[in-house]
Amino acid sequence: MMRANDVKQYRDHTTFSLEYLGANYPVQTSLIGEFNVYNEIAAISVATAIGLPIEKSISAIQSFSQVNGRMNLIEHN
Repeated sequence: MMRANDVKQYRDHTTFSLEYLGANYPVQTSLIGEFNVYNEIAAISVATAIGLPIEKSISAIQSFSQVNGRMNLIEHN
C-alpha cells in the first residue's frame, strides 16, 4: 500500500512523505491542493505497478509545474 504522510501545503508548493513497502520518500511538488496529492500517489502507483523505479516516478512528479491559470493565487488590494 502506498500513502502520503505529513502533508504540508504552502502557497506555492506541497510537501509530503510517501510511504511504500516500509520506506519513506520525501516529495516536494509545485502542485497545490490535497486532490493533487491523491493524483500524484495514483500516478506513482501506476508507474510502480508497471515496473518503473519509485525514485524515477517521484523525480518526474517533482518536475511538474503548475498550469498557468489553474489554482493560481490571486492577490488583490
